[in-house]
Amino acid sequence: MSHPNKHNHPKIGLEVLVLKEEKLLLHLRKKSGGRMTWSPPGGHLEWFETPEDCAKRETYEEAGIQINNLRFLTATNDLNTESNSHYISLFYLADYKSVTPNVKEPDKCERWEWFSWDNLPSPLFFPLQVFLSQNIIYQHYKGKFYLLANESQHSETGEEMMVYRSLYSSLEVLPAFYARPKNIFFGEVDVDGKMVPRFRKVN
Repeated sequence: MSHPNKHNHPKIGLEVLVLKEEKLLLHLRKKSGGRMTWSPPGGHLEWFETPEDCAKRETYEEAGIQINNLRFLTATNDLNTESNSHYISLFYLADYKSVTPNVKEPDKCERWEWFSWDNLPSPLFFPLQVFLSQNIIYQHYKGKFYLLANESQHSETGEEMMVYRSLYSSLEVLPAFYARPKNIFFGEVDVDGKMVPRFRKVN
């Protein structure tokens, strides 16, 4: 790894987790950076560009699709010693709106596919690896996927609460976050006479 100097600064990248119902859109990269890894749409934040405009631009330039319900998810600090790169990656959630994903940049992309959160391909693009290492995904027993956001306490009773958000698309407006008592979140429910976990850890 090269030594830092006053000209070295982290770059800002943006990753768009495009959801179609409960599936995530990924493409197989052909470019040298992250070559032959699976990556969401994304790219560099341009000068004086908002992250939201960047997300819309990159998804259209790379896959030719339209998205809506764009919302900020998290940021990761990606220190890749193998490629000697340092990125701050902004992760956004977006719902698939229209147009079948297609390869618009054949020199950079092999193909597009939809994947379930519990069956992601390998290897994954480095920023997505970092994201999954820092964020825990759970599947509700009815099938939907959620991202664990934080643990908290009820403001009056002090009861431990789990705070989480949805990882599926919807035509209706969804609350940004949900909260459920910790003992219920990690509890079991009766499904056809069999006790199963209310939430199952995916990654």
